[in-house]
Amino acid sequence: MRTIVVISVLLFDSSAVGQQPKEIANSIGMKFVLVLPGSFTMGSPEEEKGSKGWETQHQVAISNWYYLGACEVTQDEYEKLTGKRPRADRGRQTSFGQVRERFRGAKYPVNQIS
Repeated sequence: MRTIVVISVLLFDSSAVGQQPKEIANSIGMKFVLVLPGSFTMGSPEEEKGSKGWETQHQVAISNWYYLGACEVTQDEYEKLTGKRPRADRGRQTSFGQVRERFRGAKYPVNQIS
């Protein structure tokens, strides 16, 4: 089963990277980690078991530093940020598989949002 991941990113001015803490938290306790400029290979090798055609390996360059959410956004955090409880479509078929009842709850990752 695959999990849909919601990624939180905080963007800042690139000139002050050396002065930044490696980890911060926002007002509701969500943790963010510092991502520095650089490059990496994203994707899966074609020969890897279970590799999909859309996972082609390619170089990604990060030109500015930013903070990235250390964990998926939970349903509880989503509600605190938006004032809305995320819907959980039990049994709904998606391109990632079927959303199940057992993934509903405050500490589980948010899904089915845009």
